[in-house]
Amino acid sequence: ISSMVNYKPQDVAPWINSLLATGYTDDIVVIDFGSPNETIKFLQSKGVKVFQSDLNGRHIVVERFIAMYQFLMENPYSLVITTDIRDVIFQDNPFKFIEERQPSNKFHDRLIILSSEGLIYADEAWGNENLTSSFPHTYEQFSIPPIYHAGVIAGQADHIQAFFLHIYHL
Repeated sequence: ISSMVNYKPQDVAPWINSLLATGYTDDIVVIDFGSPNETIKFLQSKGVKVFQSDLNGRHIVVERFIAMYQFLMENPYSLVITTDIRDVIFQDNPFKFIEERQPSNKFHDRLIILSSEGLIYADEAWGNENLTSSFPHTYEQFSIPPIYHAGVIAGQADHIQAFFLHIYHL
């Protein structure tokens, strides 16, 4: 699942073309917050299911989480990967990686995969501004721990869904 706003076909082509080149054949979903028809048609021609949503006066950095949460509520999956659409490419089928990390016992039954940026917000201008403008009330709490990249999140769909609702309500 990915999301986009005001992107052109050339902005999303590396993402969809690289995913398809891995041999991935299951559902591909994009939640669109207002992109040109040519982009929507381009993605649909590649087999992508495009769903429309509204930003409701908020930035896509935050609003995508509630839109993805709502999508997952209405469309049950067992595993899901969410990615940025403009700056992520695939080198292999991402579900192969996720399936290899599935919990094997009842004591470790939750799976969410995140990646670190290797930075902290206080030392990174774009992330620091994003944290300050999107979640100002959490700045003190989150400005020093490592930044976990929201552009690639994967795991068991029910846990991802709950995680996205939590992010949205921060």
